[in-house]
Amino acid sequence: DLVFFLSGRNAFAVPQGQTPGEALCRTILRRAGLREDAYPSLSLFFDALDDEAIRKDNRRIHVLLDGVDEADDFAGTLAAIDDLLPSVARHSFLRVVVTMRAASFRALGNRVGAPEVPHNLHVFSQFHDGNIRRLVPYLEVRPFDADEAHRAFALRASGARASTLPYEALSPPVAQLLSVPLHLHLFHESRWGSSGPVGALDEGALFDAFLRSLAERLPRGAGA
Repeated sequence: DLVFFLSGRNAFAVPQGQTPGEALCRTILRRAGLREDAYPSLSLFFDALDDEAIRKDNRRIHVLLDGVDEADDFAGTLAAIDDLLPSVARHSFLRVVVTMRAASFRALGNRVGAPEVPHNLHVFSQFHDGNIRRLVPYLEVRPFDADEAHRAFALRASGARASTLPYEALSPPVAQLLSVPLHLHLFHESRWGSSGPVGALDEGALFDAFLRSLAERLPRGAGA
């Protein structure tokens, strides 16, 4: 499968003279190893990828857009994503995951009808929200509480790719950091087989450690 991962403010920067849609398209084309002007839009790019080989092999293309509310032009970035969503409905191989803070999404919900609110939310998968007793186009990922964090750490540590450090050896700040499910996963992926002590750790250091671990596991000569 092919994964395009964009995260944070810089990933959604819009150079002068470009629209957010053009900037998003150029960024993904660049990540695909193509010229930035190879396709005028992401919809046309994904149309071009829809060939018999992809369907026969049951391959998927995943577009992960993380922290879109950190974009300087949040409204413009949302509009660009909204324009892309019909392509998701048209192509069975295409998956798009968009993340933002829960408060940012709720703020959008209070502005239904405003131009920055996506019109194609129905394309997203629907999830049951027990609080409001209806299906919603988002899945809210909340941090674990203290007991859940301990159990989740133990469960994740029982896997093949996990740190052997006991939960009790974590400092309170690190245990709090790992109460976020993604952080817990990255911790074990970056330290699997290790029982060494953990020093000061924050979100940035955790992501850096994960990327270093990936690079170290690449076959020689496979890195760019």
